[in-house]
Amino acid sequence: MSVFVSSAVCLGLAEWYYRENTPHVVGPDTRGPKGETEGSTSAYFTTTLKGRRLIPNTHVLIRNEDQTGYDVRIDINSHGFRGEEFPAAKPADEIRILALGDSITMDNSHPEELTYTKLLENHLDAAMEDRRVRVVNAGVDGIGLRDELDILEEQGLAISPDLVTVGFYLNDSRPPDRFARLLANPGWLRQRSVLASVLHRSWMVRKWRRGEAAKGRTYEWLSMPIPKDWSTNRDSFLEYAYAARHDWGAAWQPKSWEIVERQFSRLRAHAAAHGFDVLMAAFPVAFQVNADYVEDYPQRRLAALCEQSSFPFLDLLPVLRTHRDKDLFFDHCHYNEEGNEVIAEALARFIRAEFTGNWRAFSP
Repeated sequence: MSVFVSSAVCLGLAEWYYRENTPHVVGPDTRGPKGETEGSTSAYFTTTLKGRRLIPNTHVLIRNEDQTGYDVRIDINSHGFRGEEFPAAKPADEIRILALGDSITMDNSHPEELTYTKLLENHLDAAMEDRRVRVVNAGVDGIGLRDELDILEEQGLAISPDLVTVGFYLNDSRPPDRFARLLANPGWLRQRSVLASVLHRSWMVRKWRRGEAAKGRTYEWLSMPIPKDWSTNRDSFLEYAYAARHDWGAAWQPKSWEIVERQFSRLRAHAAAHGFDVLMAAFPVAFQVNADYVEDYPQRRLAALCEQSSFPFLDLLPVLRTHRDKDLFFDHCHYNEEGNEVIAEALARFIRAEFTGNWRAFSP
């Protein structure tokens, strides 16, 4: 067998292996009318001058999603949100909740029925005797609070939400994650070869984490050793948080809260003008949940801002710490099925206690 034939066979086997065992999108080219198409598992969103947005009416299948191993269908409806199609005009007997957030909320690791937003909808809908509850998943991978409120303005207000929930994560003061731009416009080979896409992505990840690619400091902390005593020594944890200051550690940097406060002003103005309620829910980093001590500086800062704005506030850190004996996370911030269920139940209890009395008062 010639070297050429042997090489072709090896490449063919490698291509088959990666198609069977690594995540990749099955679906048409989703190049948007503006901005840059982003390849790999990000084929359903685009980066435009306005920011990162999901591409309306996009339907793809992610094979072998890398966190769960599921084949995950991603359906983006005509409003630009993940989930089924629904009318923009809200029926008189429907309570509509718009869930803003990042990848934790969008959750492309799970089929829609296993996301915390869909589980929350099921809990609330079952509890409401006279109204239907629809939870609209407005999460988008890798964005922050500014982009989330841009999405509220551009798309969310049009569907007349009764309640806007903000799934606040610790890096929400940071600019949107632009790593996927390095995977943009994949070209003929990467569009057709999973092997080529995997090799290119691995190369770019290494450059990104070493800070060689643009704005690579976001993930520099992933290349640093985790302090061995982080779970028992608060000072070691805070040193690690500083190393991650361009990502989740930003919440321990006082200047970050000036950025967050400006976005709170925008949210207050929209809530007053459009008559919806606001719930701020704080998602912790897994290190906070699993530490032997309570380190909640970001949650206390967020609670103070919510009190100033009269926004109800749900701190998920103590909720999740009561389940420390369980495996709730895939990584430092994304939740598995059990974690999503814990979050959905906590949100449902809080919403029923805080808001449903008002909703029932206005039942048709």
